[in-house]
Amino acid sequence: MKQEKGKNTIIIVLLVIVVALVAFIVLLLTNTINIRLNNNTNNGVEASGKDNTVDNNDAIDYDAEAIAREKMPVAISLANQEKIDSVYCGAFVDDDMITIDTNIDYVKIIMDASSKFKTLEELKNHLKNNLSEEIINNYFKTKENSYLEKDGKLYCQRAHKGIEWIFTSNEDKINELNPITYTISNKQTNSFDIKIEAKYGFMGSTERDQLVTINGTIVKENGNWLVSKYEQE
Repeated sequence: MKQEKGKNTIIIVLLVIVVALVAFIVLLLTNTINIRLNNNTNNGVEASGKDNTVDNNDAIDYDAEAIAREKMPVAISLANQEKIDSVYCGAFVDDDMITIDTNIDYVKIIMDASSKFKTLEELKNHLKNNLSEEIINNYFKTKENSYLEKDGKLYCQRAHKGIEWIFTSNEDKINELNPITYTISNKQTNSFDIKIEAKYGFMGSTERDQLVTINGTIVKENGNWLVSKYEQE
């Protein structure tokens, strides 16, 4: 009788062990419990296969000002040309221009050659590398006919009058302005806001005594930083 009772006890203990093992396996499979493969905390890889070493501080540890100095001049130049009834050209060649007679109320269009692009496709690709698709699409709704490819050059409509925001006939010169300041705010993993303050003056003048403030947002899309918004205060 005692022997049979002892067998029953062993069976019960074995059942408890089996149930516990099954429950433990289920918890592992559902990621309720993670077992660290080793004691190296720098590794951060757990049995679940997930990497838990991502640090939000590391994720936003990028040089936002350097990114803004690379991307924003394109937006500034494009916006300024719109402001004075010209079109974006990257950089103009001042002594290479053509005049087109529209035969409409004696209106003539003056176009200057671009020193930066030879085709409209090159210009668009440059914009795509710096500006959001929405900005580009909105810009070209009315600007497509303001460009002309001729003799291996790209000519861009340009108004030889008015006031320039900054020295924007050449976008590569914008960051050479003195003074020009970049202020970063709202820095996130994939976006940040930018405020730019710079001096501008009348076309043809070396005086830069007017202050302009431009606000913008730069976002990261598919690994590339793009200006998604810009406006003048």
